[in-house]
Amino acid sequence: MPVSGLILSLSDDRRLRDGALEAINQHTAVSLGEMQGLRLPIVVDTPDSDADREVWQWLHELPGVLFVDLVCTDASDDAPEDPTDHPLTRTGRT
Repeated sequence: MPVSGLILSLSDDRRLRDGALEAINQHTAVSLGEMQGLRLPIVVDTPDSDADREVWQWLHELPGVLFVDLVCTDASDDAPEDPTDHPLTRTGRT
């Protein structure tokens, strides 16, 4: 289960920011932290790396979200059983 700590930079346009906050608050994989100015810390907890990618893509495209900064991530539970079978370690194997 990938878990990521992110900081979202939100728009100073109140309408866009409020719309983004409402959508983010309703997403089941996202937990909100406390707003600091126009920055919002969140935690994204998804069942697998595909779902994690979908949330990241959604956040990047969400009106009112200007930037998505990664603070930390842990996908150790989502790692392949055999580390040599990971796509980044398979180069050169036939």
